[in-house]
This record gives sequence, C-alpha cells and structure tokens, in this order.
Amino acid sequence: MYQEYPDSEFDEFTNALLNIGQTRDIYRDRISKDFFKELFSAEIEMGRYINHIRRWQSELPEDQVFVGTMERLRDEPAAMISEVCTFLGLSDHCYESYDFKPFMQSYKVRYSWLQKIGRKVGKEDPMRFDRISQFQNPFHRIPLDGVRTKLETLYKKIQHANKGVDFSQSFALLDAAYQNSNAELFAGLGIDYRKDDFMAETKERQAAE
Repeated sequence: MYQEYPDSEFDEFTNALLNIGQTRDIYRDRISKDFFKELFSAEIEMGRYINHIRRWQSELPEDQVFVGTMERLRDEPAAMISEVCTFLGLSDHCYESYDFKPFMQSYKVRYSWLQKIGRKVGKEDPMRFDRISQFQNPFHRIPLDGVRTKLETLYKKIQHANKGVDFSQSFALLDAAYQNSNAELFAGLGIDYRKDDFMAETKERQAAE
C-alpha cells in the first residue's frame, strides 16, 4: 500500500504521518487516490492495537477473543497456530509437519518506476496462494513454475536494494507516538512493545537481513 503513496524515503513518510514540520497535509495532497488519502489519515490510529482489541472485547465474550502477535507468529509459528487451533476447538494435527514459510515480505525497492510498472502489468493478487512468492513481484500470473521462478529471481536481483538503512530516528519518533497506547496494551494484555530491547531486536534483525 505504501507504493500508492508519493515517492519518498521512510523518514519523510514518518514525518508526514506525525505532522512534523507541518508536512502532513502537504504529503496527503500528493496522494492521488481518495482511498489511499483516507488510509494515510488512519495510519497512526491503526497501530494503536489496544483500541481495536477493546472494541472486539466490548462486543464479544472474553472466551471468544484470541489475541496474539505477529512477532510470535514469526518466531514460533507452529506453537502459535497450535494455540489458535486449541482456541477454536480444532485439531492441529495437519500442522505438525507443515512447512511454515514467510510470504509477501517487504523489501527496499531500488527502482520505484519499475515497481509501479510491474504492479500494473502483473495486477498482483495476494489471494493467489497457489502462485504467490516470498516477495511481491509481477509474475504470479504465469502458470509455468520454472519460468515464473526464474523471472522472480531475476526481478529480485534487479529490484531488491541493500537494507543497510538507518531508520532509528523514525523508529524513535513512532515509539514515542505509541508510548501511551503501548503502555495500556502491556497493562491490559501483557504484550510489551514499550521496552528498549524490542527496538534493539528490530535493528538486529534488520542488520541480519
């Protein structure tokens, strides 16, 4: 979805979200589609997880709401899915030997113009799980596995830029913006996005990638 926003570095995008330097409205006016204008306006609120969870909890009995984190799903997928199955009263037998692989991972684009062409030509459909790849690319519509895989590999070499970018300033600003809601999230559900080592872990993972 970020690709529907104006070409910008992540720091510029973060500054606009937080209206640093009165840049929010200027950036929003540069977004061409009304849907994405509204999405941009809601970006920060979408990250206040405790507010969304409370709305679910206000409508449903406590035993009908399961809360988990993407970090847990990333680090312990089998255990997380087993818990979901138990919550739903289902057997987790089919997942005992399941090969959990990440799909649709984000990456730093080297040529934004090529990315936009690829999106128009490929008409990416994230619901095509039979042909989806680890990263988004414009070749998912090609039915021949061998041809599709070779084109995906070539595209990755051309388009994936090095990740050695320092986002620490933006992370710190966003961390401050979510400080209160994250404190409530921890107090209510024990999910801790407040601590410094969470940011340190994120940086270490980025460096490793």
